[in-house]
Amino acid sequence: MFSNVRKVISKCPPSLEDIKTFIEDFDSDLEAELNTINNLQGVMRLIRKKCSLANIVILEAVVEHFEIDDAQKYIDDYKREIDESCRNLSVDLCLNEPFDIVRASPPLKCETATYVLGWEATEHKLKDVTDIVSKSSGKFVKLVNIKSIQSITITCSFPHSLTGALIIKLSENLELLIKNGLMKLTVGYCTIWKKQNIEEIQEPLEEERQKELKETAQQLTNIISEKEKELYEMKKKIQELSLMNKNKLSYQPLLLIM
Repeated sequence: MFSNVRKVISKCPPSLEDIKTFIEDFDSDLEAELNTINNLQGVMRLIRKKCSLANIVILEAVVEHFEIDDAQKYIDDYKREIDESCRNLSVDLCLNEPFDIVRASPPLKCETATYVLGWEATEHKLKDVTDIVSKSSGKFVKLVNIKSIQSITITCSFPHSLTGALIIKLSENLELLIKNGLMKLTVGYCTIWKKQNIEEIQEPLEEERQKELKETAQQLTNIISEKEKELYEMKKKIQELSLMNKNKLSYQPLLLIM
């Protein structure tokens, strides 16, 4: 597909500056790479590098913007084939496989979005993955790989300049993700959401309850101690009064004798 589209574009190419300017506006993070390119072939190689098997949005944008109609049919055919493959391909057959059209270096941590879903790889199709990513993030990200241990981890990349917009988009669709088994969601170094286990919730509650019980027990101990002191003082006064009465009674007969 990409080869056919490139041939069509090469027959009647837009000006180099126009296509470079458009791509820079589309993804400002590509500015440095675009500055080193001085021909159409270099631009097309950059576009291919930024596409993945399931995401050719930058190529689509170029074809649509410059109205290259003959190339559009190749893109439409490719998207239909990919859509059909995604519907039939089980996730477990895609695990640890790169989705980049051209083998590239792993994205930086700050340019990585990670979805952890409580799914069984054998029970879901690749279409389920592409749908949940697309619905929650729009066209901000592209699929990098899928891994599975006890759950499915979907790794995507995105332009660093879109970090803020992506976080807002994902936050708006957080309820959708949670309903679809989301366990953890991160963008760069930021954890957007993490599911807590019952034990993780109960542990701090139990600690708080134990703390409250200790405080209550200490308060009761203090109250009892104060009451014991008061009782001791009362007993002491009673004994003093009793002693005074005895002394008074013993003193009265002596007066009578005298």
